[in-house]
Amino acid sequence: MYRYSVAKSPTDKQGVFALIRKIYGIEGYLTGNGSAFDKYLLLETSMVFRGLVNNKLFGTISVVTDLGHGLPMDILYKKELEALRQQGKLLAEVTQFAVDHDIIKQEDLFFNSLKQLTTDLPLFKLVLDFAAFKNLDFLCITVNPRHAKFYQSLGFVQFGELKYYESVNNAPALLYVLDLHEFKNKKLPGIFKTLSAQPDFSLFT
Repeated sequence: MYRYSVAKSPTDKQGVFALIRKIYGIEGYLTGNGSAFDKYLLLETSMVFRGLVNNKLFGTISVVTDLGHGLPMDILYKKELEALRQQGKLLAEVTQFAVDHDIIKQEDLFFNSLKQLTTDLPLFKLVLDFAAFKNLDFLCITVNPRHAKFYQSLGFVQFGELKYYESVNNAPALLYVLDLHEFKNKKLPGIFKTLSAQPDFSLFT
């Protein structure tokens, strides 16, 4: 059984951090024993989501709201973000998206490539619901170019040139943003239509 929730307790967050370190380590995005972004996930203005299958953690994604602490991506894209801030826009960064599909395969005998997408999308639905709850204007994300098409299909548009995170082995990054006001009226294709369903704010109150 699949379940999606907010990581609230220290134990929940420790599990999330361990998953991030495992998946990002495999991808070569980590140096040392942790992530440069962990500190942002501990802020009260951040929301950490998790996905579980048969009570085993398989996925996570987080939202860091731009409320005085800055955003992790400021290290690369502060100039671009300031252009939105100066317009009075409320921003948040989508970060630390990690999924261990091996866990899903072990727990779900009917797992396939299509189901892989349907297990990931509820995490993004929680992000969008939280953005609506907070009345955000833009969601921002740094994307490895090889994953860009996926985010484009969700409605994100490129907002910055290619740069590199020196702190994570020079991983390439592109800044993408999602205008949440435009998203409300966007007709999403196929399976992505689930993302535009009525928001559920019960997890955030």
